[in-house]
Parts: sequence; C-alpha cells; structure tokens
Amino acid sequence: MPDHFLVIEFRLGLQREHLVNPRVGIIVLARAKVRDPGSNRQVHQSTWAYCGDRYHFVQMAADNGAALRAQIDHAAAVLAEAIPYDLYVSRRPRPLLFNSTCMDFGDLPSGVGRRAVSSRS
Repeated sequence: MPDHFLVIEFRLGLQREHLVNPRVGIIVLARAKVRDPGSNRQVHQSTWAYCGDRYHFVQMAADNGAALRAQIDHAAAVLAEAIPYDLYVSRRPRPLLFNSTCMDFGDLPSGVGRRAVSSRS
C-alpha cells in the first residue's frame, strides 16, 4: 500500500489586458491534495498559480494558436516540477511575483521556471 496519494486539480484560464486588441496569456491554478490511504483523510493541500506572458491576441491566435498551446505546455512542465519540489524538497513557501497573484518559479532546479527576457512589442 502506498504511503500517500497525491491528487492534482489543474484549472486553465485566460487573463487579459485591454478590451480592444487585448494582450492575453494563460493563468493556471493547480491544487494538490495529499491523502493518507490508511486513515483515508487529507493531510495537506496547496495551490500554485502560474501566469504566462501576455501577448497580443492576434499573435496568440496565429498558426492555430501555436503560441497559446506552447504556453500551456510550458505551464504543465513548470508545475510538474514545482509541485513535488515544493511538497517534498523545499523548506520555504513559493514566493509570489512582485505585485501579483502569480508565483515565481525561478528557483526550480532544472531552470524551466526562469522567465526569458523577451522583447515584446
């Protein structure tokens, strides 16, 4: 019998700036619940918030949404590393980005969470 079960809920949404020609990006909320199978009770719950960079809607929709799909794939990779790292390795809470509800994933060992310096228009 396993020591515990980990259940992860993944919610994906779009965030935007401006009403006309909006800049859009993804926001992912991932909630992990750790359950003890012996006592059948929840022993821990945490939530992670990943926010993708925002680009003009036309850019995100080009090529059948390739940029949007790439953001979703990147969010999944970041969270796939961050959740077990934060639950079992890290000794401190995940920080929020400055003046944001999104988390900073720049400290992950693989570097997948570091933000690239981009030249957005």
